[in-house]
Amino acid sequence: MMDTLDRYLIREFLLYFILVLFGLAAVYIAIIFFEEFWRLELSGRALFLYYLYQIPIALNQFVPVAVLMATLLILTTLSRQNELLAIYSGGMGIVRISSTFIGTVAIISTVSFLVFDSVVPAAQKRMYLLKRGVDDTAEKGFTFYPSRYWYRAGDKIYNIDRYISDSTQLEGITIYTLDDAMRIKERVSAKRATFDGQKWILEDGFAITYPLGEMGGNYPVPQKFEARSGLITQKPKQFLEFTDERKYLRLRDLRLRIERHELYGLDTTTPAINYHERLALVFSPLIFVMIGIPLAANPMRQRTVTRGASYAFAVILLYLLLFRVCLAAGQANLLPPAVAGWLTNGVFLTYALIVIIKRK
Repeated sequence: MMDTLDRYLIREFLLYFILVLFGLAAVYIAIIFFEEFWRLELSGRALFLYYLYQIPIALNQFVPVAVLMATLLILTTLSRQNELLAIYSGGMGIVRISSTFIGTVAIISTVSFLVFDSVVPAAQKRMYLLKRGVDDTAEKGFTFYPSRYWYRAGDKIYNIDRYISDSTQLEGITIYTLDDAMRIKERVSAKRATFDGQKWILEDGFAITYPLGEMGGNYPVPQKFEARSGLITQKPKQFLEFTDERKYLRLRDLRLRIERHELYGLDTTTPAINYHERLALVFSPLIFVMIGIPLAANPMRQRTVTRGASYAFAVILLYLLLFRVCLAAGQANLLPPAVAGWLTNGVFLTYALIVIIKRK
């Protein structure tokens, strides 16, 4: 059962959390406004919607910061008013206080993940559409233009410059057909491929057939063609899955995308790191609250709000610095994607547990 102390701590914590969260989000949006306002060529309505979509993005990214600052602020206030000393005198230690804050933050993290996991990708997608001059309610024509990318399907390896969803076209296609011994049987290149509703038609290209074995001849055989079909079996919507669209996907969809890319033989290092990065950040508020409690829960020290905020920003800076170093190591294949995403959380969690145990 929740007692009076729990209700008091939760109420005060939520008050600080909401004030800090919306305050930081407002400052962030204001900075973005002054940085981008002069570069955005949008109408008044589109400009309003563009910054409206910034709100959930800002709120989502400042949840961990707001959790840490709220923890430090409430404990600093309790300490200055001798309320923390009274709590300790009643036989309640740091573990008892920590359990209340950790339980509250666990609920906040869960709710924010359930809400923002779908809202933030949708908002980022709408912002992308607005910057391209597309109506914010339009889904058709939502196109990404990645650099050259590779994928494998069956006995063929594909190399494509880009996919243009507006006209359902592929540009700069090269297809390698392999035999059972992984030797190239045929190489087909085309300037473009157009989907006619049922199949892809390669246009303005040439094919080179390579001799295999003693009976296959001595020289490759080239042949030009104006149109050829039957080589590309994927549907148009599948090509969006090969593009760099990670930040517009929910975590569940990103995980499915990674599994599908593995089946196509694509390199999944970058999307896998992105997946573990986003998942680790969901749990970062719990890490921050466990760090913040032992930093401020000392009834014999008089801490100021300024000092509490300084501690918060120092911890966040160290966390982000180590986090980015680990992600960079993952991109360089020095760490597995899961380790690159979770190592920072593990280090800070270990530190928080050690400090809390020492303070028992």
